[in-house]
Parts: sequence; structure tokens; C-alpha cells
Amino acid sequence: MTNLPYRQQIVVDQLQRDLDNIEKDWPMTANYERCDPYIIDFMQAGQHFELIIYHFESKAWFDNDINDYILTTIANQSLIKPNDVVFDLGCNAGAITVAMASMCRQGGMVHAFDPYPWNAVATRCNAALNGLDNVRSYPVGISNRSFKIDVAPNDSRIFEKSEVANAHVIAIEDYRNFRHLKPTFLKIDIEGSEHDLFEDRDPNMFASVRAFALEFHPFWIRPRGIEPVDSLRSILASGFTLHPHTIDSPAFDPAQYNEDMHMFWGDRQNQLERTQH
Repeated sequence: MTNLPYRQQIVVDQLQRDLDNIEKDWPMTANYERCDPYIIDFMQAGQHFELIIYHFESKAWFDNDINDYILTTIANQSLIKPNDVVFDLGCNAGAITVAMASMCRQGGMVHAFDPYPWNAVATRCNAALNGLDNVRSYPVGISNRSFKIDVAPNDSRIFEKSEVANAHVIAIEDYRNFRHLKPTFLKIDIEGSEHDLFEDRDPNMFASVRAFALEFHPFWIRPRGIEPVDSLRSILASGFTLHPHTIDSPAFDPAQYNEDMHMFWGDRQNQLERTQH
């Protein structure tokens, strides 16, 4: 790694120490294998950030010129405002976290969750790199109950126990354990576990949530013996309206479901539509 300015170097050095400690018990392999860390200029949603690239997955996803559709939509529609409390469920390296933290910085907070410890520490370090003091990261997954599960070291699914010899235990926490933080916006990218999150169909569970962005994974839900459209019905029963693909699309009708629908926006009683008109 080339020499970095002192401000950047101290953050990268901290990340390296954290990753060294993690790898004493859990070696990072496959797409999570470490690479020599470097910092990129990360331009998203009209904002400039710095981002540490530290494993091959972060390199593949973020060291490119692709605009993130979720961030662009959030910014264009002003879906996150100052004082908002945002939950980033499935934060990975924290790239989306830091952008959302900037959007709500005046009195707001982003709570970032990821069960893979290297992602949680990288999110914390990327927030520090950008001078953001309104980010908290947690090395846990989020579901509708608390449990521990054995997972393969390079498998991002948190609902399916792995039987491989090098599986490691990760912690999953009940969303309700964090509900007192009163989130107003959710970004949900939890690799098929969105079914579990909304399974209870409890409107009170998400009472403070105004809207959310959901990356939907039917290709991981159906092999569990669950019809993906039933997962979407559970979200509707939890008190939300769904809009497939874009927030400008008509309200979702389960009868119109097809498996090309991988992106949904949720709001309460068409709040997003009323805001736009």
C-alpha cells in the first residue's frame, strides 16, 4: 500500500488491526478475501466520499463508476432528511451507510447492521474516514427473532445453517431489540431474510418507519419452500404500501407479481406518492 496522508493512514491502520484480530478466529476467504487496502473517491447521489476498499467484494461492488440506484433515488426524492434515524440492514463495507449518514447528519443517525464482523468494522472506519460521527455499526444480522447460526465464511445468507467444516457462528438479533431507536427509514438488503423480518405481519413492529428501500431476493426465498409473493403479502400486512421497481410505480398488486421484481419501495398509506404531487 502506498503512503497515505496521515488522516487517512490512521483510519486504514485501525481497520488493518481490526481485521487482523478477526482473522485470528475467522479467516476471510473467497469474495471476502482481504486485498491490500486502498482509498477511492466515491461519488454518489451528488456527494463526494472516501471509501476504503479492503476485500475483493468491496472492490467488485464499489471501485467502479456505477451510480447506486438506491442512493440516487433516495437523494432525488429527499427520502432521508435531517433528524431521520436510518437502519442500514446489510451494510457491507458501509458505502451506502456513509451517504445516508450525510443526508441525515443534522440531528440524524444511521445504525448499520451486518453479521460479518469485517463489514461492521469497515463501516465504522469508513464513517470515521469521512468525519461522520452519526454512524453506529453492529456485527449482527437482523430478523424477527434472536438466535445464532453456523454459516460458511463466504455465504451472505443468514437464514440457512451451513454444514461445512469451516462454518462460523454469527449472531442474529430480533429487530424489536432496536425498535426503541425509532427508525424512520430502512434500507434492507439481507439476502432473502427479508421474508423473516416481516413474517410476523405486525404493524406495530415498524410503527416509526415512514419508508424503506428493499432489495428483494426471490431466488433465495423460493428454495426454502416459500412463495416469494407470500413474503410480499407479509410486508403489506405489516402496514406498508409497496411500489415495484421505482417509487413512482403504482401500488403493488400481488396478483401482478413476477420474479423480475427485485426492487421495492415501501411507504405508509402512499406517503411517497402524496409527497410527489
